[in-house]
Amino acid sequence: ILFNATLVRCMLESGIYAPPRFATDYPDVEAVAAVDFMEKLEECYSRYGRDQTIVITRSNKRANRFNEGIRRRVLYAEEEIESGDMLMIVKNNYHYAEQDKECPVDFIANGDIARLRRLRRVEELYGFRFAQATLEFDDYGLEMDCKLLLDTLASESPSLTREQSSALFYAVAEDYADIRSKVKRYKEVRENPYFNAMQVKFAYAVTCHKAQGGQWSAVFVDQMLFGEETMSRDLMRWLYTALTRAAEKLYLVNFDDRFFDEK
Repeated sequence: ILFNATLVRCMLESGIYAPPRFATDYPDVEAVAAVDFMEKLEECYSRYGRDQTIVITRSNKRANRFNEGIRRRVLYAEEEIESGDMLMIVKNNYHYAEQDKECPVDFIANGDIARLRRLRRVEELYGFRFAQATLEFDDYGLEMDCKLLLDTLASESPSLTREQSSALFYAVAEDYADIRSKVKRYKEVRENPYFNAMQVKFAYAVTCHKAQGGQWSAVFVDQMLFGEETMSRDLMRWLYTALTRAAEKLYLVNFDDRFFDEK
């Protein structure tokens, strides 16, 4: 992994923006065809665990497709969301950390990963869907009761859009219309548990942006270029970030021949 990541870093520093030629004759790097992806992923879940295996891809749309396929075909999930699901927080949340006196951090950060322990009372309110849940954050040694915002699970945007956030804010504000002071009314909204619901996505597959700062034992990097797409500085930086998320095993999924040394 280090050899391949160093190759990409050297190309970046030299201003060379072309598909790097990876060596796969090392035990920690493996090229994987799309047809073999699910089998390899299942092997990693057995060996490393769900929390130490991740797929990194280039868009929220592709991440959603991976997450749906993984949950149905590997984890055999039957419901929209279930106890045991791995979730990623997709927007900083200060509310629940402030409410929990035993919370060891000041806020739950965008990119934090939690396991869903319990799910209760799904409800529709303010034009959105919520659930009462218990999340377990292994990194913090913490269990936290909170509300989840289910609308972000399969959204193609990173979190609620500005328009959606505004719509939620003003919908909640209607509950406090009897408060004449605008400042006091908005203060109530900002402390409302629905307005502060955790925005989450499934954490089996994520964008490289969401993976930044994290590291996993096994990392599957989704195909780098599509069709006749050419390499650019931004894509090189994307690739370097993706490669360096892997601690033990790196899988290059459906990368074409441009990326590999000839045998």
